[in-house]
Amino acid sequence: MRRRPAVGGLAVLVLLAVAVAVAVVGRPSGTVTTPFDPASTAGDGTRALADLLRADGIDVRASLAVPALGAPATVLVLDDRLSRDQRADLLAWVDAGGALVVTDPDSALHPGADVDGGAGPAFGTWARGACSIDRLAAIGGLDALALEDDVAYPLAPEDRGCFGTATRAFVLERPTGAGRVTALGGASPFLNRNLDREGNAGLALALLAREGRSAVVVLRSDPLGGDRTLAQLVPTRVWMALAQLGVAFLVLAWWRSRRLGAPVLERDPVTLPGSGLVVAAGALAARSGHAAHTASRLRDDARCHLATRLGVDASTPLGELDALACARLGMSSGTVSALLAGPLPTDDDGLVALAARLDQLRQEVS
Repeated sequence: MRRRPAVGGLAVLVLLAVAVAVAVVGRPSGTVTTPFDPASTAGDGTRALADLLRADGIDVRASLAVPALGAPATVLVLDDRLSRDQRADLLAWVDAGGALVVTDPDSALHPGADVDGGAGPAFGTWARGACSIDRLAAIGGLDALALEDDVAYPLAPEDRGCFGTATRAFVLERPTGAGRVTALGGASPFLNRNLDREGNAGLALALLAREGRSAVVVLRSDPLGGDRTLAQLVPTRVWMALAQLGVAFLVLAWWRSRRLGAPVLERDPVTLPGSGLVVAAGALAARSGHAAHTASRLRDDARCHLATRLGVDASTPLGELDALACARLGMSSGTVSALLAGPLPTDDDGLVALAARLDQLRQEVS
């Protein structure tokens, strides 16, 4: 039989090695952080913002829960992946007098989420313009390069704005109940890579280090309670590893299903009918000349049949069987003992005669 080449097995091993490398070796080393994380020192983190606020005496903490009603804090939402319950609690908190700063233009909390924003200058400075937010009056402008893809939104009659024009602004503030929502056209000014650019640090302090509020709560989403699906929560590298394993399985199935060479013909086993087996066994016994052995087997079978009919055990002494047969079946005394005991035949004629008498006994018992 021809041996299969090792090419298929080698391909499977290579794919499995790649899957392991993707899932294990490709895993990020060190502390795993996410964008906008106040503990992250990466370019898209906000550790520098947290350190700036703490240096100004502000308590900065990340939390899943909205502060209690009346708490002297400012809530910052950098990336809105909050659950519906979190948003509802947050809006109720703002209505009761809370201060919310949201930098995600796609958030349902952003006043400009339902309108199209317009881009500012690609280079130079976003001037303060017709600024109606008093605490931003000291900031002359923002570095346009630091705003990346951020946009300015139209101002509603009840809004106040800054950094833009009288009708469109990068920062807009809208009263909501007894509180206010301050919205930015993006989170770029607060990121580590941009905080040291013109006006960004001053903007952060003016919006977050507000008088009478000693804490900033960075509201983050609950990984198990947000609006994202399970597929969105699984890291990309895990999907890549699963895809590699799937390809490896298909290659292995293809490799093992190949049949190399001509089909091997297998002979069917010889079937022997049950009746043929009985005839063959009888013929063998006849050729061996063991008439006495065959007669003993016939007597044992007849004795078991008689004991079953009489309702006793097959090991019952022969005398008791003979007495029971006389009492219950009306047989002559000694008939059963004569058939089931005594000398065994030594030739075929004697064996045939004994078999006939035993068969007659069976019929009488039945």
